[in-house]
Amino acid sequence: MNIRIVALAALALFGTTTVALAARGKQPTGPVGHPWPAGVKIPYRAQMWLATPNGMRLYAFNDLDARMTEMTVAVNMVCEAELPTERFQAMLCEIKAVEMAGTTGGFGEDKKLRDIFKEYSVDLSMATLQLEWSLDRRLRTFDLEEVSKENNRAAEKQESMRLLLAQALSGMELPLPDGKLTAAQTWVTKGSPVAMRLPAPGGTAGGVKVAHEVLKVEGDIATVRTAGSGTLQAMLYGQDFGDRTIYAQSSLLSDSRYDLGQEILLSAEQTFQGVLSAQSVAGFANPQWVNRITLVEYVPEGFDAAAPPAVEPAPAAAPPPSRPRHPPPAP
Repeated sequence: MNIRIVALAALALFGTTTVALAARGKQPTGPVGHPWPAGVKIPYRAQMWLATPNGMRLYAFNDLDARMTEMTVAVNMVCEAELPTERFQAMLCEIKAVEMAGTTGGFGEDKKLRDIFKEYSVDLSMATLQLEWSLDRRLRTFDLEEVSKENNRAAEKQESMRLLLAQALSGMELPLPDGKLTAAQTWVTKGSPVAMRLPAPGGTAGGVKVAHEVLKVEGDIATVRTAGSGTLQAMLYGQDFGDRTIYAQSSLLSDSRYDLGQEILLSAEQTFQGVLSAQSVAGFANPQWVNRITLVEYVPEGFDAAAPPAVEPAPAAAPPPSRPRHPPPAP
């Protein structure tokens, strides 16, 4: 895997911080929305490191399943947006290559997990992502097409893959205000961005506030810092601990580079952390948490058929200390 994502993963073990960014006055007026350029093929490479000691159960065919505690994934894809309507814009992303690696920690299911990832990689290499965006770049829907959902087991498997890809591609979502971005401009968004959702099949609820600030504008390239925090709630269904509701105090820190001329996201580096509440982790000896690092990069020259290798992650470390460190800003 690209060494940048491995380095970022190491930083995630020290936690994240939420930067206080407050809106300062009215935003500049200008054209409404920031739709993607229609009919343009946009190659992206996405990489993710995800860790949670409680584990996330993944499903494959033939009664094969395993509880993943840490993983990396690398995806090459080419996206193309349709002409926008008055309310939204559809986008199709053709997956070119996928690599996955992971561990089940102390649960002893590593061989099963490797078999699951092999199956996922084959299926996803023939799949298409169907995205729907609002005109201010919020991701409304995220669907995985060309993957079987013909029975309950197939549907569980498809949902496992969809959740992992949604987490890996969360950096593509950068809500933008109307008009052209300017240096030091700030704005606040609310709702449920993909970057602040837990990897739970039952979905994530809870209100979060996300603040954005333009750190600099150089030519047509704007660098935007995003920070968010909130309490998330998710329902877990599973054979491991039974059905249960979990609560997590969550934070997000992201640096994105955006091409104002082409209306294309150039890169996004995100760090997400969720620490589960005592109510959620009753019966566990240690605090439970979720750490995620994602890197999404525009690859204008395209890429070969193979995705970068997904490095086998080291065993998940202990929960991060209370004094976090910032990840480096985007170059």
